[in-house]
Amino acid sequence: MKNEKISGPTGKESYVALPHEDSIEEESSGSGKKWLTAALIAALLIAVLILVMIFADSEVVAKTKNIAIVVCSFAAILLLGSFFILIFQLSALTNLLKIEIKPVLESTRDTVNNVKGTVSFMSDKIVEPAISVGAKVAGAKKITSFLFRRK
Repeated sequence: MKNEKISGPTGKESYVALPHEDSIEEESSGSGKKWLTAALIAALLIAVLILVMIFADSEVVAKTKNIAIVVCSFAAILLLGSFFILIFQLSALTNLLKIEIKPVLESTRDTVNNVKGTVSFMSDKIVEPAISVGAKVAGAKKITSFLFRRK
């Protein structure tokens, strides 16, 4: 871990431990390897079960079929529960967008319009007159240098 010095609201300095980028990459790649290993083991287990079912008698096949029906039903219930959680989270996100984000966007829009007005005012009252005066001064310099030039 890397320590970073920060100062808090009281002015006292403290250190916060930050993870290295390397350790974050190692954790994500290690997690991927674990899932890959679990998937390979599950695939191997399913292949072994299929081979056992091919060479087993009808009583074992019937029991295995019943167990498979129970496992599939349990997986379907988990999937349905996950679907309802997903719908709930989408509803919460929509609510967050309406309540939290929309006022922030409106405030930002008001600020941008205020900045546009300020820029327009500065352009009309300061920048254009300064450019006009600069152009007149440059023209006067050119005329005086033309009239009083030495030969």
